[in-house]
Amino acid sequence: MKKLFYLMCLLPLALTGCKNAPRIFDVMDGPGMVNEQFMSLDKIESEWKGGDIPVQNGSERPSVIDLLTAFNERFPSFGVDSLLRKLNEPGFEGEYYAEDGTGTIQHFPSKEYVLLSTETDAESVEACVMRRENGHSLFVCSLNKPTDPVADFHVFYDYDPQTKTLTPEDEPWKKVSPAMEGNTLIPSCNLFDGVFLMGEFNPDDTLWENPIYCHTFEFDGQDIVYTGYQANIPEDEEGE
Repeated sequence: MKKLFYLMCLLPLALTGCKNAPRIFDVMDGPGMVNEQFMSLDKIESEWKGGDIPVQNGSERPSVIDLLTAFNERFPSFGVDSLLRKLNEPGFEGEYYAEDGTGTIQHFPSKEYVLLSTETDAESVEACVMRRENGHSLFVCSLNKPTDPVADFHVFYDYDPQTKTLTPEDEPWKKVSPAMEGNTLIPSCNLFDGVFLMGEFNPDDTLWENPIYCHTFEFDGQDIVYTGYQANIPEDEEGE
């Protein structure tokens, strides 16, 4: 189970080979640059549920880029802005790999999925769109920054094609409690495959390396629903 927990979350980073390209941040603005037009991720995390976001020229089925653009107009961040600028470059073919291994950009229109992954201290972004049975769309975006101020969170929005707005929704795990009192729940999502997991960790596991339980969720065509949890079997105990 432990292997599954981590492999599903890392799958998008190992889908294809590399293309020759300059350093990923030569194309962007460079990690650590200060630009007053961007919000910090910790500020976005505290404010994203504050209200609806209009989607300019919104359609019945907007793309993941359309909705990510609308989100970035309301909550501009260095990572999302960098990703969108690369995706909108003439001739961009869907995948971009820095030759020195500092980062990856991927866009899979058929999966309605985009990714900016870096091996530096800069921001990472992952986003997808899921089509709902009622004609709406569920937009999910993951934002991460490994250095102070550290950030690692997901935003969830419902897109209404009639009003052409994004409305914030609670995280699907908000009401889920640990199986054992005192444990910590950490979400770990793979938006490429629409997989939503939560690892449950003992408070003594400060590095969050060995989840005791794995909580699972799935998209039922309308919402991301909780499907339960099961014990995580350590690798050295598998097969006994």
